[in-house]
Amino acid sequence: MAITEFTPTDKSGWIVRNSLGAYTVYTGVFTTQLTCGWNDKGGRSELQKRMYLNFDTDGGIPANAVVTKVEVYTDTYALATSGTNPGNWINQFLMGTFIGAALDSTDWSLGTSVLYEDWTTPTNPTSEYVDLTNNAPQYYNNSGDTDIAIRDTSDYTAGQGDWTWTGRKTKMKMRVHWHIPQVIKMM
Repeated sequence: MAITEFTPTDKSGWIVRNSLGAYTVYTGVFTTQLTCGWNDKGGRSELQKRMYLNFDTDGGIPANAVVTKVEVYTDTYALATSGTNPGNWINQFLMGTFIGAALDSTDWSLGTSVLYEDWTTPTNPTSEYVDLTNNAPQYYNNSGDTDIAIRDTSDYTAGQGDWTWTGRKTKMKMRVHWHIPQVIKMM
């Protein structure tokens, strides 16, 4: 069994969508922090924020390797809330290959990604690995990039929430567990 770690590329970032369907994309210098959550209180338009991690996994492990587990290291340094707390901070991790040459507003729909895990975000800042094993190995891309989107699905009542989950891009990473199958020769 072997483990390979990947760090996010500069294509990583976050996207904000307002209730009118307008998008703002943050990448490059704006991505020292990555954010997801909701903002809908005090008469402001509803805002949703999604975090996007891009990993250059092209040839990162041997072509004949079998991926057995995928984890994402989350480094949460700020959990901000005002108004009505969502009760449960739940984030969904989606994995696939959906970011093109650069992160843009079309990536909001996540293409052919698949939902892996609902993760109840700790109520205090923390650093930990989130295990995406449920179907994740089949969406690891060894001949291109692998992308992970993190979206907030907390209990939500319109007009009463304003919360954000923020992670440090420099600390976040993807860890892939893999092995080479043994060939048994019959005599």
